[in-house]
Amino acid sequence: MNKRRIIINRKKQLRSYFSHLWVVSKISRQDFRKNFLLGDLPCGEEDQADGKMQAWMDKTILFTENPRKIESAVLTKEGYRIKIEAVIDGEQKVLYAGYKAWKCNDLYPSDFTKRYHSVAYAMDAEALYLSVGLINTSYKEEYCLWVNSEDKVIATWRPNVTYLPEEPDMVWKFTGTFE
Repeated sequence: MNKRRIIINRKKQLRSYFSHLWVVSKISRQDFRKNFLLGDLPCGEEDQADGKMQAWMDKTILFTENPRKIESAVLTKEGYRIKIEAVIDGEQKVLYAGYKAWKCNDLYPSDFTKRYHSVAYAMDAEALYLSVGLINTSYKEEYCLWVNSEDKVIATWRPNVTYLPEEPDMVWKFTGTFE
């Protein structure tokens, strides 16, 4: 009788042990995907635009020529995410960025090599920071947008690609105007 009770208790202990391992491994997979597959989240401690930045939310920004071929963009705040409606290389794209959280976007449904763009954002008092990554690749690009004293949007783009001509610090700068 005691032997049977010991076996049953041992089975319960093992089940508990394995279920605990499953929960830990599930959390680890999520952390791995967020932190290692996509890289660091953007810097900045704010999730809401205020002051100068609030004034350019929901406005169309027309960009000058840039290597990413972003022609225009409208940024709209929706809770803890930003909706970005952009024209990239002549194609209308809609994507979402989460506040210090990756939001997956299927921007190119017909091309499986670049389907899953994940975007995260953060802000500080004067700038919007966007990080873009492709799930299951090492591709990552970072954007920073701010408005100068002449009401011009200044943008920087820092990719981790090798196919573009080299720039100092691998940062490209371009500007935009409000429509």
